[in-house]
Amino acid sequence: MGKPEFVHLHVHSDYSLFDGVSTVDEIVSAGARMGMRAIALTDHGNMMGAVHFVKAAERCGIKPIVGLESYIALEDRRRKDKDLDKLYFHLTLIATDERGFKNLMAITTDAHLNGYYYKPRTDLGFLAEHREGLLALSGCPKGEIPYVYLNQGEAAALSALRKYLEIFGPENFYLELQSVGVEGYEEVNRWLVKQAARHGLKTVATNDVHYVSKDEAYLQEIIISLNSNRTYEDERYIKTDQLYLRTPEEMAALFAEVPEALSTTLEVAERVGEVLDLKRVSLHLPEFPLPEGFSSADDYLARLAREGLRKRFGDPPPEEYRKRLEHELSVIKGTGFASYFLIIWDIVEMARKAGVPVGPGRGSGAASLVLHCLDVTKIDPIKHNLIFERFLNPERISPPDVDIDFSDTKRDRVIEAIKRKYGEESVAQIVTYSRLKARAAVKDVARFYGLPFAEVDSRVSKLIPPGMSLSEALREIPDLAKIASESEEYARVFETAKRLEGHIRNLSVHAAGVVITPGKLWDYVPLITVNSADGSRAVVTQFDMKSLEDIGILKVDILGLRTLSVVERCLDLVAKTRGEPLALDSIPLDDEKTFSLLARGETASVFQLESAGMRRTLRNLNPTSIEDIFAVVALFRTGPLEAGMTERYIQRKNGREPVHYPFPELEPILRDTYGVIVYQEQISGIAVALAGFSLGEADVLRYAIGKKKPELMERMRAKFIEGAVARGHDPAEVEKLWDAMNEFAGYSFNRAHAASYGLLAYWIAYLKANYPAEFMTAALNAAIDAPKTQEKVPPLVDESRRMGISVLPPDINSSEAYFSMIDDRRILFGLAAIKNVGTSAIADILRARRDGPFTSLEDFMARVSSKVNKKVTESLIKSGAFDKLNPDRKGLLARCEKLGGRTGGSSSGGFFVGMIPANGSDLGKPDPESNAEFEKEVLGLYLTSSPLDRYPLAKMLRATPSSRLIEYENGQKVRVVGVLLNINRQKSKKGNYFAQVNIEDTEGRFAGIIFSEPLKKIGSLLKEDKVYLFTGRVIVEVRETDDEEGEEKDVKIAIEDAQPIEEVLRRPKRVTIEVEPEDLARDEVLNGIAECARKHPGSVPIAFRIVCDRPRLLVSREFSVAPDPAVLSALESIVGKGRVGIA
Repeated sequence: MGKPEFVHLHVHSDYSLFDGVSTVDEIVSAGARMGMRAIALTDHGNMMGAVHFVKAAERCGIKPIVGLESYIALEDRRRKDKDLDKLYFHLTLIATDERGFKNLMAITTDAHLNGYYYKPRTDLGFLAEHREGLLALSGCPKGEIPYVYLNQGEAAALSALRKYLEIFGPENFYLELQSVGVEGYEEVNRWLVKQAARHGLKTVATNDVHYVSKDEAYLQEIIISLNSNRTYEDERYIKTDQLYLRTPEEMAALFAEVPEALSTTLEVAERVGEVLDLKRVSLHLPEFPLPEGFSSADDYLARLAREGLRKRFGDPPPEEYRKRLEHELSVIKGTGFASYFLIIWDIVEMARKAGVPVGPGRGSGAASLVLHCLDVTKIDPIKHNLIFERFLNPERISPPDVDIDFSDTKRDRVIEAIKRKYGEESVAQIVTYSRLKARAAVKDVARFYGLPFAEVDSRVSKLIPPGMSLSEALREIPDLAKIASESEEYARVFETAKRLEGHIRNLSVHAAGVVITPGKLWDYVPLITVNSADGSRAVVTQFDMKSLEDIGILKVDILGLRTLSVVERCLDLVAKTRGEPLALDSIPLDDEKTFSLLARGETASVFQLESAGMRRTLRNLNPTSIEDIFAVVALFRTGPLEAGMTERYIQRKNGREPVHYPFPELEPILRDTYGVIVYQEQISGIAVALAGFSLGEADVLRYAIGKKKPELMERMRAKFIEGAVARGHDPAEVEKLWDAMNEFAGYSFNRAHAASYGLLAYWIAYLKANYPAEFMTAALNAAIDAPKTQEKVPPLVDESRRMGISVLPPDINSSEAYFSMIDDRRILFGLAAIKNVGTSAIADILRARRDGPFTSLEDFMARVSSKVNKKVTESLIKSGAFDKLNPDRKGLLARCEKLGGRTGGSSSGGFFVGMIPANGSDLGKPDPESNAEFEKEVLGLYLTSSPLDRYPLAKMLRATPSSRLIEYENGQKVRVVGVLLNINRQKSKKGNYFAQVNIEDTEGRFAGIIFSEPLKKIGSLLKEDKVYLFTGRVIVEVRETDDEEGEEKDVKIAIEDAQPIEEVLRRPKRVTIEVEPEDLARDEVLNGIAECARKHPGSVPIAFRIVCDRPRLLVSREFSVAPDPAVLSALESIVGKGRVGIA
C-alpha cells in the first residue's frame, strides 16, 4: 500500500488573533516537509495573512489554498440583539479562482463593517449573493450542522443542511469530519457520513489546525491569555491538544474507516486554481481626471512640470535643469507612473486649498525635479546633489513612494478630501500588525505564569537590547543567561517566550499609509475596523503595507506631523506681531542666530534635534552650514554612533583629524562630509565616478549593499572592481574601498530624506532663534491639541523660562482658550490647558466676557451658564485664573463651596452678589504652599511657586539636574534633588511592595522606582509635594518603537535612599569649593575666601576639591562659614559660578 496522501483544508495561523499559534511560514514549511502537494489557510473571520501565505507557499513549492473560517449569524448579520445574536456558527470557505477570492474579500469586509457583533458575522443571504468561485465545508464542532445536531436533534440539523445545499449546491458543499478529542464528536462524524451517503455528498477530513506540532498546544492557552487576564492557574480554555498539523499517516489512521474523506481533500485541492497571481502584478492606479485638451497623463504631467520649472528657475531655465527634467519625464513615461505623480500633486494641491500646512517632502521623493517643479517638495535636487534614480530607477523598476507630511491637527482634512475626490469606497487607511518582540514576549509569558511584574519589567526584560531576539540575548547577555540558569521559573518563561516572538499581538492604524483603488476597495483588498488613536473605529485594509505593495495597490504616506502645526501657528503669530508675513521659502540658510542656537545645543522642541543626545552632539559639532544639519540628521543614529562615523565627522569638520580621500575622483563626492560616507547616494556617486557605472546601475549597487543581497552584491562587486581597475586604479586599493563601502553602507542614510528633514529642522531652529516668544507660544498651543496635554506642557514651560520668557498664570479676564503672546518676554497661560476646563465651558466664559470683565467670583458665577459647573470653577480658581480679583485661592474655593458651585447665566450679579460681598474689602492673602499644590493638580506643573522655592540652598548640593540624566550610563550612581510629585505603591504577585514615583526638579521631570528593600527603609518618610535628596542608580530604558530607528532611550532612577531636604540643609557636613591647583597659589582667591569666612563665621568647614588628574578633597581647619545663600553666593563671586556646593 502506498504512502497516504492528504491536504489540510482547515488551518489557522497567528492571523487568527489570540487563538492561532503558528506563523504562516511555520505552517507552510511544515506542510512541505510532510510532502503535501497543497495546504490551506482559513483564519477566523479575516484574510490578513492571504498574500503572505501565497508567497510562502510559492517559495516552498506547495500549492496555496486561500480560505476563510467565517462566522454565520443566526438570521440578519446587521441585527445586534443582546438576547438573540450572541450565538453564531462557523463555516469553512475556500476560493477556487479569482472570482472566489474577490467574494471572500467581500464577505470578510462586510462582516467587519456591517456584521460585527462579538465576531465579524455574515449571513446566509449575503453568502448566497457571493457564492461564485467558493467551496464550503460544514465546519468544526461550532458549525451550524454539527452544533444543531448535538443540541437540537436530527430534524433541525437536516433543515440546516438543506439551507447550505440550497446556497452552494451538492457539488460545492462538503461535510467536514474532525477527530480532535472533542467529547461526543465521533457520534457527529458517524451521522455526517450517513448523511453524505443519503444525499450524495462527499465527506472531507480536517483537523482544525491551530499549531504545527502537538507539543505547542500549551502555547495556544498562553496566546488566548494575551487578550484576557487568564493565567496558568485558571481552568484550561481549550480542552484538547489535538489541533496540530497531523501528518498524512496520522490522518489516514484516524479516518481508516472513511478513506474517501482523505481522497476528497486531494479533489478539493485540484479544484482550486490560481486565485492570486503575484508574478503578474501591475500597479492598480485610480484614473486621474484629465482636463480638456489632454489625451494622456504623460502629456498633462509634462505641461505642469515644465510650467513649474520656468516659474522656479526662470524662462528659459538653466540647461542643466531642463535636461534633468526631460530625463525624469522620459523615465516616468517609460515606467508608466505619470498618473501616480499627478495623484500626489493633486493631494498636495487639495491640502493647500483646504488650508492644511504641507511639509517640504520626505524620503527619496525629494530627489525628483519633477516633484520639485510641481511644488510637492521644497528641496532643489540639483543644488543638493540628489540622484533621481534613487527614487525611480528604470534598471530596477519598483513603484515610486512619495511620503508627504501634513499638520497633525488637519491631516484628517486631507484624507476626507481624498475620499471626496476619489470616492469613499475607494480610500482607506492601512493596518499595522504589532508583533511580539523579545521584551514584550517575556513580560506576557511571565504574567501568565504569575511572576511579579515589577521584577520582570525592571530587572529582567530590560536586559534584552531592542531589536535583539531572545535567543541572541541569552547567548550574548551574561546577566540574562545567569537568570535562566539559576531559576527554573525564568528558564520556562524564556523558552516559552522564544516560541512566541514574532507573533501578532494587536492591530492598529498605520501612522501615515492611505490606499486609493480604481474601484471599490474590497474588489482589491479586504477591510477591517480597528481602534484609532482618538478612540474611534477606523476602517483599514486587512493587508499590511508590504502585502499591499505585493499586489500593486497605490499607497500614499500622509503623515500627521505636530511640527507643522507649530510652524503654522508660529508664522501666524509672526505676521500678527511683526506686521509682515514670513514665508518659509524666504528663510536664509546662513542665519547667524540660528547656527549660534544650534551650536549651543538649545534645540528643545526643534524637530529632529531635540533629544539630549542630539543636543550634546550639536555642541560638539558646532554646525556652521545647512550641510552640517543634513549630516547630523543622518549620523545621529545607533549604527553610525557605534561605528564611530559621527565622531569622525565631528573631528574632521573641526580640523582635529585630517580629511582623507582614497582616490582623487572621490573628493567632489565626499567633500561636504569630510571624506566620511554618510549618505547612500554617495555609494552611487562613487560607483559612477570610479567604476563607470550608469546612474541606474549605481542605484542597483546601493540597493544591493544596503539591503545585504549576497548574490547581487557579488555581481556588483565584480563589476565595480573590474570597472575601477579598467580606469587605471590599483586593484588592492579598489578592494579596500569596496570593503569600506560595504562596511559603512549599512549605516549610511538616504540623503534626500536627511535633506528634507534637515531643512525642516533648520526652519524650526530659525523660528526659535529669531522669534522665540512666537515659537514657544506656538509649541505650547500645539501641545494643547495633542494627546496627554498635561504631560507635554510642563517641559515647554520650563524651556520658555530657560529662554527668559515668562509663562504667566491664567487670567479669567484676559486668557483665551489657547496660550497667547503678550510681548516678546511674556506668554499668558491658555484656559484649555487647565484640567477639567473643556471647550464648551471656555466658549461660554468668552461669551460672557464680551459684556465686560468679571469683577469677582460671584459676578463670574452669575454671568456664565451651567456649562461652567462647580468642577470647572474650582479648577479655574486653583489655576490662579482669579488671582487678580482675589489672590486668596483657598478663600475663593470656600466661597465657591458655600455657593454650591451654582452658576446663574444672567447678565448681572443679582442673587449671588446679594449673598456674599463682592467688593475688594475681603481680599485675602496668597498661600504659596497651597498654591503650588493647586497648580500641580490642575496645570500639571508648579507655575507661580514650587516647594523647591523654599530651599534656595538646595541648588548648592551639587546634585545632578534632570536634564543631564540622559548622559549617565546604566547603573551609574546619582544624586538628585526634587519634589516628589506622586508615589504609587504596588504589590507584586510574590507579595512584595514596590513603588513607582515621579519627581520634578528645576529643569524637568523624571520617573523613579523604589524596590522592596529600600521602600521598607524610606517608605514612611515619603510624602507627595515634599522635597528630598534622592540617591540611587540610573536605569537606562531603551524602548522599542516602530520607526526606522527601532528604539528610543529614556532614563529613570532606581531610588535607594531619600532624605528630607530640611534635614540635609539643617546639618550640612561641609561647604565644598572646586578649584584648580593653581588657584590655591593665588592670593586673591585665598584672601577672598578668608575674608568671606571672617565676615560670615559659622560651624561648617570649607573643603577644597582639587580638580586634576587625581582629584582630591582637602578639608580646611582654618575656614568655617555659616551655610547661608548669601555666603555661598559671595564665595561663588570669588571662585566662579557653579563651583561652590554643600554636602
